[in-house]
Amino acid sequence: MKIAKSTAGAISLSFACFAYLVAVTQRSNLGVAALEASDRFQVSATQLSSLGVLQLVIYAVMQVPVGVLLDRYGAKAMLVFGSIAMGLGQLLVAFATGFEAAALGRMLVGFGDAFIFISLTRTVNAWFTGTKASVIQQLVANLGQLGQVMSAIPFHFALQTLGWSPAFSIAAIASVMSSVLCLAFIRSYAISRAPISLAGVKRLVFENLRDPATRTAFWVHFTLQSSGSSFVLLWGYPYLVSAQGFDPEFATGLLSAFVFIGFVVGPLISAYAAKSSTRKYALTMGLGLAIIAAWILVLITPAALPIGFVLVFVLIVGAGGPASMMAFDYSRKLIPAQRMGTANGLINTGGFIAAFSLMLGVGLLLDLAQRTGFSTSTYSNTGFQLAFWLEPAVVAFGLWRFHVASRTLSARISPPSE
Repeated sequence: MKIAKSTAGAISLSFACFAYLVAVTQRSNLGVAALEASDRFQVSATQLSSLGVLQLVIYAVMQVPVGVLLDRYGAKAMLVFGSIAMGLGQLLVAFATGFEAAALGRMLVGFGDAFIFISLTRTVNAWFTGTKASVIQQLVANLGQLGQVMSAIPFHFALQTLGWSPAFSIAAIASVMSSVLCLAFIRSYAISRAPISLAGVKRLVFENLRDPATRTAFWVHFTLQSSGSSFVLLWGYPYLVSAQGFDPEFATGLLSAFVFIGFVVGPLISAYAAKSSTRKYALTMGLGLAIIAAWILVLITPAALPIGFVLVFVLIVGAGGPASMMAFDYSRKLIPAQRMGTANGLINTGGFIAAFSLMLGVGLLLDLAQRTGFSTSTYSNTGFQLAFWLEPAVVAFGLWRFHVASRTLSARISPPSE
């Protein structure tokens, strides 16, 4: 008996979303294990940041190849393969006794992770269209971000009670289980069987790079996602615990709050921004400026931050994650379907290029602050007050490039009348 198209779409989307949730768990669990990783491998802040940076560099580099493969083989194959790769990477991290093995494991995690989100996006676009697709995209993105909660609470609990190897082994098993479920329950959609050539890949990439819609979407993602990602994935936990003196449980709760902010803010942003490019522009500029202002207020406050201010800061920076999904509205509406996978791959690199730049830059500055005597310890509040100036600087740069790209896009969509 044939399964109705709507039912098949719902089932496929459910398991693709589960794969994304597991992937976000794997991506973010290093953040709550940062202090343990520093002790286990006896590394500096720069070396610690390189664990996250290498993971995200591989993720970003793989986005275009994965987009091409996605256009050729479809989401199901990509979700299965990516989940297996992440599981192998976490298993390597689980039993790593040296920094090099751990770095290789996190690189493999980033490699597998690269296959997941844009496959989820393609699954949405394969089964749903129009405004419904925009709303569903925002919903499944928020559901997937519950993986941050899985990292902050059950994974952190396992790490504290069972230890490093058992906790990361459990994470590895979750990825393998996800691959099995995707293989069993996701239904393939119609895909092109045209052979892939290097010339064809170059043509797709350059067509997308020349397209102002791709560039505008890239800078939306770069500007809005980067600050929250670098905070959640690596530096938020050490900052809250070591620099601000909060209890570890409170810190993990704050990091989990980023997800629940998405559930509240995401649907509001999606409903408002989906109606016009003008609204997307206004939201991107407004929220980007708010994130810059929030960081500056943190940086000019020398003493421990009041809890109320920290909550407002988390709310503002946390809103950037769901708002960055506006980037994929541009591709859905303005980029032809035959190059959408490659376009989404390019767009999805935006926030992660910015995030790994921030992660590495903050680590370098923390070590510099300690070496020069500016701070007394690696993760002191004084050191973070120096290092975190990179956050508003990167967001401001992205906001400027978004403004330039959106003007070019507006001129293409609405050329001046003669």
